[in-house]
Amino acid sequence: MGQGHIHDFNPGIAPSGLFWTAPIPPDSVQLNFGQVQAQMALQNFALGDTIPVVTPPTPVTVSMVINWSGQTAELDVKDVVHQFAGHYRECSATCQWSASEAGFSFVSAAASTSVTKFAELGMERNGKFF
Repeated sequence: MGQGHIHDFNPGIAPSGLFWTAPIPPDSVQLNFGQVQAQMALQNFALGDTIPVVTPPTPVTVSMVINWSGQTAELDVKDVVHQFAGHYRECSATCQWSASEAGFSFVSAAASTSVTKFAELGMERNGKFF
C-alpha cells in the first residue's frame, strides 16, 4: 500500500479466494457497444473499509458514475490455442465517486475533471463459446 493509505473500500475476500469484486445490480450498467458508450452508476452500494484491519470491516457505502465514450482505437484478438477471442474499442472515461462511513466521507472532483490514461470497452468469449 502507498504511504498514507488509510481507507480500502472493498467487499472482502470470498471463501474461494476471489477479491475486489462484488456483484452489482444489472440495471446499474447501460451499454451501447456500437456507439462506444457505456455507463455504470451505483448509489449507496454497501462495502467494507478494511484499513485499518478490523474484523468485521467498518460498514461503508460508495456511490459512483463512470462513463465511457468516444472510440479512439479498435483491436481484435483471437487466440486459437487458449480458445479466447475479443473485440475491443479504446475510448475515454470519466468518473465521479464518493464514499461515506461513520466519521468519514470523501467526494471526488467533478467528472469533468477526470483524466483518461486508458479506457476500453470490449466483448469477449472464452473456450466454452469459441
